[in-house]
Amino acid sequence: MKTRKVYTPKDPRKRAKGAIIGAVLHMIAVAIIGGLTFVHLLKLSGAGDKVTDGVADSFDPYLMAYGLAAIAYLASLLVNLVLFLMWVHRTNRNAQTLSTGMEVGPGWAVGWFFVPFASLYKPFQGLDQTWRVSIDPTRWRALDTPSLLRWWWGFHLTSNIGGSLSNIVGKSEGAAFLAASTAIAIVSFAAGFIASALAIRMIRRLTARQTSALDAAAFA
Repeated sequence: MKTRKVYTPKDPRKRAKGAIIGAVLHMIAVAIIGGLTFVHLLKLSGAGDKVTDGVADSFDPYLMAYGLAAIAYLASLLVNLVLFLMWVHRTNRNAQTLSTGMEVGPGWAVGWFFVPFASLYKPFQGLDQTWRVSIDPTRWRALDTPSLLRWWWGFHLTSNIGGSLSNIVGKSEGAAFLAASTAIAIVSFAAGFIASALAIRMIRRLTARQTSALDAAAFA
């Protein structure tokens, strides 16, 4: 019978650094594509009836720049997601060694991000428990959810929902729908930018809290 290998907590700071770098790169990409989308909206408002097949005749100079920005945005989104989820997994697994009773394990702390409908709440629950355990491993259930985590999750959801809504509205024909889709996309990009900025603060604070908790546990 094989003995179960006991997990030894690992320093979360290296993965936190990677997650922060990913967030910064994504913020840059979001700012660029958001700016180009705003220019797109201004052109749409002045194009009037010249909008055909979803693109105004005068947009040609922007198409290549927007295409490159879209590729950079998607690449940064993937890199940011991978690095962030690596940090989520590490901090959750560390938290499991500090206390018991957490409902979301390290695997699902990552997996819930990809489950429809459950992704609206369960990833937040996992991070919330990780944060509270890292603050006080013995009394974590009695602690309130940090406001920073709530704000980050709110902007994160706004960005994701706004992006989906923009795609849905953009499928309808007509200049008005195209302008509405573009405006919603701008809101989505703005929310995504703020969410990334809040994520950086969240990563730093939670990592610092957990590092202190792990150091205290090591000498207990």
